[in-house]
Amino acid sequence: MAFVSDIRGFETTLISRMTSSARSLSAAYEARRMYVKTVRELQELDDRTLADLGLSRGEIQVAAYQAVYEN
Repeated sequence: MAFVSDIRGFETTLISRMTSSARSLSAAYEARRMYVKTVRELQELDDRTLADLGLSRGEIQVAAYQAVYEN
């Protein structure tokens, strides 16, 4: 009987870990998509608009990273 309960506990832990991993992977994928979208949108702006935002072309990737991953 102890063996059966050990297996069930293992299955629950395994399913829990797999679910957690899937959620983490999904969140990472969504964050990456948002980063790429932000970079693309900022790159489409002209230099004057970027300057109004306080950015230069060389700062686009850093600003996008901070906006997505550090907030």
